[in-house]
Parts: sequence; structure tokens; C-alpha cells
Amino acid sequence: MALTMNKDRPVITIVTNVYLPAIGGITNYIKGLVEVLQRRSHKVHVIAFPMYLAQREDKIANRIIRRIIHELLVIAFTFLALFKILTLKFNRKPLILHSHSASFCLGIAILAKIFSIKSLHTFHSPIETCSPRLRMLLPFAPELVCVSEEHLKLYAKYCNITKEMYVIPGGVDCYQYSPPNTDDRNRARARIVEILGISDNTTPIILFVGRITREKGVDVLLDAAKILFRKNSKVIFLVVGPLDQTKEQIKYVKNLREQIDSSINFHLVGLIDHDDLLKAYQASDLMVTPSIWEEPSPMVVVEAMASGLPIVASKTGGLKSRIIDGVNGCLVSPGNSEDLANTLLELLKHPIQIERMKKNARKIALKKYSLETMADNYEKIYYKLIQF
Repeated sequence: MALTMNKDRPVITIVTNVYLPAIGGITNYIKGLVEVLQRRSHKVHVIAFPMYLAQREDKIANRIIRRIIHELLVIAFTFLALFKILTLKFNRKPLILHSHSASFCLGIAILAKIFSIKSLHTFHSPIETCSPRLRMLLPFAPELVCVSEEHLKLYAKYCNITKEMYVIPGGVDCYQYSPPNTDDRNRARARIVEILGISDNTTPIILFVGRITREKGVDVLLDAAKILFRKNSKVIFLVVGPLDQTKEQIKYVKNLREQIDSSINFHLVGLIDHDDLLKAYQASDLMVTPSIWEEPSPMVVVEAMASGLPIVASKTGGLKSRIIDGVNGCLVSPGNSEDLANTLLELLKHPIQIERMKKNARKIALKKYSLETMADNYEKIYYKLIQF
């Protein structure tokens, strides 16, 4: 249920380094929050670092020059964002600045405090060390949010944060992402088979959705697919996600393609539109998330759960609190393709267990990971801020 307050609803200004048209978990997290806040009659403004500038930065070969240009662009973006924020401050309604992700966005939230603007910041990415910039900013930080308990522990550990932090996982539209009936599943299967250009409409489909990168463990998944093939297991691997966002990714994908034999049914389909992504969830039998890094809280996992898909995931980061081993999926050792392959094979032998996990996944998504729950948790912080 949405919160109801007597006072004016605050205007929410979101500052982020990643947003539309960029594709990914941070974008989906913020987009979902914006949609619910707007439905609840908040005015929401999003100030995002331009995606085309980030893409141009990546094309600069010289690391030092790239860094200098990045810092200059960050300074320009900071001044532009502050100008827009201060302009909004004069509308005589309560204003909340909600920054996301990058430390320079946190810096903007801290600068806004000088002008008596209430603010909070949500961390999204994992951390292995506290950068000098972040260490300098944290003593002045506003309210801080992480996206999973494991994510919070990383920041507390590496940045020695002792103040209270909130945990607010990403939420999804549990009506849009929902389990299919028999007819919907058949239509979804037919569409996915069409996308793959194959005639097989009965073989189990194992789905991966995310960035095609090393930290997401796609090479581990490919090795697991080879193991399943050697064990004569007929499975279709459907791998969905961007293939060419950075030079490093292009090189990684090229290496993957060189290892793919058509006989193992491993399909790198790249990006697909939203309707086809919904069909991919509906058509699949299992979702796999073989990340090798401290995964914060992948949105695709919650989308799959809401769609009634069991998850086989690495026991790392926020995946450990999303997946209850044996209940809505299974946890495997990060980077261990043999463990991943054996777990997938064992599950596929027990369709009754898969059906039970599907129901559990849906129940957990409805209870903990809806857009409404995420927005409720943020509104509590917003209203707390404007009361002081």
C-alpha cells in the first residue's frame, strides 16, 4: 500500500550516471521507482550523465587522456545538475535529491546539502576497495542505501562505514512479469524457437539474461553447456544481453563465439525487445546466473522469479539472499562449471521439483520484490527527511 501523508508530496530529483537509453540493472531499478512514484502523484525529475559521452570516453585509447576527459565531463555535469536542482528548489514544494551509483553523483547530493536540500544516495555496484574520492565524500554523506544485505556488508567493510544504512532491493512489476498459462507458454516457446531459427519446440530451455561479460560468468556457463553435451543432455541455452557495449566486451564475446560449437545449442542472441524478453522468461524452464563477482542484486533474477522461474545462481553477493537453496532455486560454487552443469542436470531430471520451485519463486517475488514494496521503502525515507 502507498503511504499517505497530509503534507505535500515531495518533488523527487534523481541524479544518476546510468539511465535510459542505457540498458541494465541500474536503469531498470531507477525506471521502476520513477514509474511508481509518478503514479503516486510525485513529480519526478531525472538528471542523468549522457550515455553518448560515456560511450565516447570508452573509445579513447590513451588511459590518461581518457581519465582527464572523464574528470572534466564530471565537473561540467556536476555544475549542470546543481543548476537544475537549485532551479527546482524555488518551486516552494518539498524537494528530495536522490542520487544513485557513481561517487560523483554522491558528491552532487553532498553539495546540495549546502543549499539545505534533503538527500539520500543508493549504491548499486559492488566494491573491492574504497576509492580516494569515495573515502573523502563519505564523512559528509546523506542517508545511504544498498540493494542487498551482502552489498551493505561490502561497503561497511571496505569503507569502514559505521552509520546506519538501509537495504532496499530492486522491485519489478509482478503483473507484467508473471507465470504463463499453458497457451501463453506455447506461444512464447514458438516465438523463441523462431528467434533461434530452430525447429525444436520441446527441449528444455535454460535462460541467461544480463551483460555478456566475464564477471557475469558467461564463459563458465559455456563450459557447463559443453559438459552437459558430453553427458548427452539435450538442452537449449538462450543467452540474452548486449554484446558490444565496450571494447573489452566485444573482445570477450568474440572469444566466446570462437568456442561455440553449434551442436551444444548455445545461442548468443544479443538484445531482444521487451515483449520477446517476457516471452523468453515464459518459454524457459530454468534461469541461470553464474556470476563470479560480488553480484549486488541483479534485477533480472527478480524478473525471472516473478515470472515463475527457478534460479540456479552462484553463491556470491546478493544472490545468496535472493536464492534460498532448494526452495526457489539452487546455489552453486562461483566459477565452477562442473558444479553448475551437475546442478542443472539434476534439476532437469526432477520436473516436479522444478514446478515446486516455480511456485515458490513467484510467492517470494510477490512478497519481497514488487515495485510497490520498493517504492514504499523509499517513501518512508523521503518523508522522514522532510520532517527534519
